[in-house]
Amino acid sequence: MSSKKHKKCTFEELYILCLLWGKSHTNYKTVKGRTRYQLYLNNYEQNLLTSIRTDGSYKDSTIEIHTVNGSYVAEIRNVKYTVPKQSPQTPVVDNHIENIVKKNDYVTENKILREAVIKQQAKLEQLESILDIKESITDVELYEIKPLDEETEEDTTAVALLSNLHYEMTVLKESVMGLNEYNPAIAKQRIETFFVKLVDAINHNKEHLKVRRLILGFLGDFINGWLRSEAEQTNSMAPQEAIYDLKSILLSGLKYVDMHLDVEEIWIVGIIGNHARTTDKMQHGNATQTNYEYFLYRDLEKMCELLGLSKIRFYIPKSSMAVIPIYDKKYLFAHGNQFKYSGGIGGIYPSMLRWYLRVAKLFKIEKAFIAHWHTAIAIKEVIINGSVVGYDSYAMSFGFDYEEPQQQLVFLNKKHGVILHVPIYLNN
Repeated sequence: MSSKKHKKCTFEELYILCLLWGKSHTNYKTVKGRTRYQLYLNNYEQNLLTSIRTDGSYKDSTIEIHTVNGSYVAEIRNVKYTVPKQSPQTPVVDNHIENIVKKNDYVTENKILREAVIKQQAKLEQLESILDIKESITDVELYEIKPLDEETEEDTTAVALLSNLHYEMTVLKESVMGLNEYNPAIAKQRIETFFVKLVDAINHNKEHLKVRRLILGFLGDFINGWLRSEAEQTNSMAPQEAIYDLKSILLSGLKYVDMHLDVEEIWIVGIIGNHARTTDKMQHGNATQTNYEYFLYRDLEKMCELLGLSKIRFYIPKSSMAVIPIYDKKYLFAHGNQFKYSGGIGGIYPSMLRWYLRVAKLFKIEKAFIAHWHTAIAIKEVIINGSVVGYDSYAMSFGFDYEEPQQQLVFLNKKHGVILHVPIYLNN
């Protein structure tokens, strides 16, 4: 393959090269601050330049170049061009042969041929590059990869979380600078979207991941309640009315899942939140008995039985947490209000991980699924659910990051643990 190099030339050498190329020397400029020209020459042109500099003469079938009294003379079939000592705007041609030059068709023919040769040479270099690549590829050994045997695929369980609905809460656009809006009508739409996308996501991955069951964690704060005096003024309805509406929406969603989700069994784990309590402060000994959500879950369980939703089973503990065995490991389901945000560097992580280490040591758990914090987080130890309500004035007043309304879905493999994380976004 021919190689090109940058060469610095005098005006005289440029002038002679331009004769060969059929170009005008006025198209070229000297190197900035210098009197020489820098050209990009192939081997043929480099040899020509070397010959001119050594003996002042170069011959081929079409051109002869030699020196006369210190000036270069290029002779093409008896047509002589004398290179001027200074750079004129137009080439200087001997007057006595001017008419011959005009009539010499060979000059024009030579220019066309040289342009054609240059184009063909460029194509040749391109083809040689392709051949070099092809030769390097032939050194790679290719072999056939066979798909995995279906019998070796491990069993998988889908774990989805639903929490932080705050159904009767009202979020006005004006209160959050247009970032969100929320009311019971929007809540109903987002909850329905959750069930539909949940079924689609699991069915889409079922065959490849061998999904046999769904564990759906109801992790509390389904209603906003009257936890704060502000909620009594801004909620769109009373807590009892919100529970009544939710019962219909959730039951319809569970019916949809039972009918359309192609799995063998569906388990609902019902965990209470802190917003649905009937007491001023959170009580521990009778937390479930003083919480609207506990009785919501119990009613849903009975209604699913009456409707004949045979794949659905409920586990509703009388504590604020539940340890669920999945394969040969244990997983904790809790609302997430068991620890507090301490502020400072690290956000909730320091206090959350301290809490996790305590419960992991106590119950020998592999991972914790929690809610409460309205922030979707997935790390090795803990998966935190997002929210249905989305961004609100409380979050904005503290400068918390904006987050789309979303819920969590992960796939737990029997052998490897969490192998796929699929956030379920609720805004269409």
